[in-house]
Amino acid sequence: MKKNLLIEVYTEELPLLCVIGFINQLPLVVKSVFENYRFEYKKFDTYVTPVRIVIYVENLEEKTKPKEEEIIGPPVSVAIKDNNYTQQAIGFAKKYNVELKDLYIKETQKGKFIAIKKVFEGEKVSTIIPQILTEILSKLVYPKQMVWEETKFKFPRPIRNLLVIFGNEIIKTKFLQLNSTNYTYGIKTFPLKKIKIVNKKRLDLANSYFELLKDECIIINQQERVETLKKMLKNIVSRKKLKIDEND
Repeated sequence: MKKNLLIEVYTEELPLLCVIGFINQLPLVVKSVFENYRFEYKKFDTYVTPVRIVIYVENLEEKTKPKEEEIIGPPVSVAIKDNNYTQQAIGFAKKYNVELKDLYIKETQKGKFIAIKKVFEGEKVSTIIPQILTEILSKLVYPKQMVWEETKFKFPRPIRNLLVIFGNEIIKTKFLQLNSTNYTYGIKTFPLKKIKIVNKKRLDLANSYFELLKDECIIINQQERVETLKKMLKNIVSRKKLKIDEND
């Protein structure tokens, strides 16, 4: 079954150059990691703000794609005697739960070996999110890294909250020393306002997240945020008969 996946990593405020770097890096890193884990999905989007790293995946299969792998066993010289399989070959087949008829001879640069082709079932996406997230964040490059918790994981700023939504379900998982929650935070106030993730406008939870943030005047899409600011500036300029320097 296909569902939408949303992951939000909430951090202490990231430096400006870090935000700009992550905006450019994140799509490439996510695509590479998803390919490695054999995700099947329609498309994904990534967003970075000074305190949020967000990955949104549309129509993601609940399991990763099955993988066929060739496994090399013992050399033919010890696996076959008098045209019969030896105990080494039988043990190899038993280890990977295949029948002797599935064995074949593979010629390599090092000689002839017994081999099999084994299909490994896909993994449940919800169970491998911590390792996927660790890979993604580890591959984001910024010269100044920090260590702030027991696992000694390095990142530009401490990570304070994790939100994982898959379809209409809040996924409970653990990343580093953090347990995922069912909320995110609003704009910078003291104390920080918690925004509980609930269904909105008959949307699934993943899409409700974006609407709930908009209600708090938070535009997560960086391009949409820029266009909104430009529109507001033009309105002020027009109203007060001023000129604006169009400098990004």
